[in-house]
Amino acid sequence: MRAGQPVKTLGRTLAALVFWLGAVMWLGATPMPARAATWLETSLAGSSDNNIYSYVLPYSDSLSLVELKLNHKNKLTRTTHYLANYFFRDAAYNRWSSKNYLNNSLNLGLEEDLIADLVAGISAQGTYYAYPDNASSKYNYLNWVAAANLRWYTFFMDFTSWEAGVKYQAYTLPNYNFMQEGWTPSLTFMEEVAEYNGTGAYVNIKQGLPWSLDLELGGTWINNVCPERPLYAGAHDRDFTSELRRDQELNLNAALSWRFLKNSNVRLGYGWGSVASNANALVYDAAAGVVELEAGYYDRMNQCVNLGGLYCYGKENSYVRVNTSLTSRTYSGRRAQDAQGRISSANRSDREYNVLVELNQRLGEWLGTQWMLRLGYNYIQSQSNDYYYSYIREVYTLGFVSNFYWE
Repeated sequence: MRAGQPVKTLGRTLAALVFWLGAVMWLGATPMPARAATWLETSLAGSSDNNIYSYVLPYSDSLSLVELKLNHKNKLTRTTHYLANYFFRDAAYNRWSSKNYLNNSLNLGLEEDLIADLVAGISAQGTYYAYPDNASSKYNYLNWVAAANLRWYTFFMDFTSWEAGVKYQAYTLPNYNFMQEGWTPSLTFMEEVAEYNGTGAYVNIKQGLPWSLDLELGGTWINNVCPERPLYAGAHDRDFTSELRRDQELNLNAALSWRFLKNSNVRLGYGWGSVASNANALVYDAAAGVVELEAGYYDRMNQCVNLGGLYCYGKENSYVRVNTSLTSRTYSGRRAQDAQGRISSANRSDREYNVLVELNQRLGEWLGTQWMLRLGYNYIQSQSNDYYYSYIREVYTLGFVSNFYWE
């Protein structure tokens, strides 16, 4: 790390902290609607990453995060409720400034009590994610999600909540043109950049059980269409067919949680998911010096087992949060590559281990706001037969959280 960078990061975070504290104090003196709630979160985080995707040089970086969360809820009538959430994040990396980003997200929800124990709801969420760096700004995106649902409460054993809904989502990249740019991985190293829009449905069931147990079951299906992603006609760049890429995603999950103390719980979960796509992809074999066309490149199946817990202590409910997970992904049409870029005969298979430990210690009230110290450690290890997808990440977090409420 270059000299002076930790000081610069700390100075940036403290300046932001003073700014947002002043904003909270000003808002606190401003009359707000009844039943509204507002809180602020700022944090300083340091991270150490090793061999992210392997073709990136191993590096160690630190970043500062400034976050603001603003909530408002109220009743329009005796049976009509609404909720609004705004989230802002400013992330600044010290060494890899091309990853700096601004995230703005707004969510609006409206619920109507139709009859006893039956609720109808609609919601809309918009997210704008922007990179200030000019070289990275082509990855700026807009994401819109609209949903409608019905939720029905019955009282078998403890209680039962049934929820079914439909949703529409659109993901657009205003500064990116696939026909000009071609295949490009995003800065977050998840998948290659692709616009899409999709429609789907979901079902969630929550069942209260004896001995303070809760059972949750859920499923989501969605069909995404990529309007700027035609299928390749052959192993030549810019040689396309008239057919567009379509991905069908199915996700199923189950979880059992136990409330062993007031505000403390343990949760065991399992998730299964699959993606079935008609799309193919061009893959470069560095050893052979040729480009190959692979069908079923995006088809995959993933499973995840998750075990976590939350333990509250003290009069002000400070808490410790622990979470562990094991995720496996298998690809039916994507072959693995070695350190020299040679394509093997084996399909890619990944296994990811994730451990999170977080301490949240309440510090008391200061200037009319509640403050909390947050210390966290996150360990992530990805093991893959594809050299590019083997890496280790360690993320250390130091943060201060401030909460201010209006009732």
